[in-house]
Amino acid sequence: MTAESEMPWTPRVAVVEFVAPGGAAGNADKMRDGETRFDTIPIVQGLRNAGAAVDRVRYDASFLEVARVYDALVLRANPGQLQAAGALERFDADVEELGRRGALVWPSPAARRCLGSKEALARIAHLPFGDAATVAYHTAEEMSGAAFPGVFKQARGSGGQGVWIAMRASGREGPADPDEVLVLREAADNHVETHTAREFAAFCADGAGGAAGAWASPGGYLRSGPVVRMDYLPRAREGELRFVMVGSAVCN
Repeated sequence: MTAESEMPWTPRVAVVEFVAPGGAAGNADKMRDGETRFDTIPIVQGLRNAGAAVDRVRYDASFLEVARVYDALVLRANPGQLQAAGALERFDADVEELGRRGALVWPSPAARRCLGSKEALARIAHLPFGDAATVAYHTAEEMSGAAFPGVFKQARGSGGQGVWIAMRASGREGPADPDEVLVLREAADNHVETHTAREFAAFCADGAGGAAGAWASPGGYLRSGPVVRMDYLPRAREGELRFVMVGSAVCN
């Protein structure tokens, strides 16, 4: 995008957001206002500095009509929250329709489905920057061979929802017997639960209740994708440094 003074026209861009039902508990990726993701304002300001006319547009039932006037859409709606609200399929259909009408869409639903799932972490495990211990489980039966301690993540989501730090209550490492007790802490709010390995697998597959027993979280992650297991790095609690790279160059 060139400087505004050189533009033959001013592109209209919508930064698309979604506020999930449930207040703060359902919007763990938002700032204190419960509506704004941490990177929304920099994205909006950066586009304006580049010469675009930018609006923040909240996704709802009127979205297709409201968004038809824009030349491009920057999607900052959380797919996990849309899925939980039963709106992801309609959301994808709406933005794909706008794309067919000529709007540029970043990222497209097709790109998100290919790259947006945490399953990508398992797909790159063999690469130099991947973690060889990362595994994607697609069924409860596959989870029976999981090693502990480990971090188990639902395929989609943010803010630590559906991310469990799991350890054997005995303190031992390696796979657990089905009836062995695990100590599980969800990263979203750090609450701790104790369940058997069999119950944990059932919780990931079918959700709380039934064979999984009573949980404070809903579960059912395998309904919408794999559960990804990664090694647990205990020093992460001391803090993290995150780098954005293009190739071998650090750009942020």
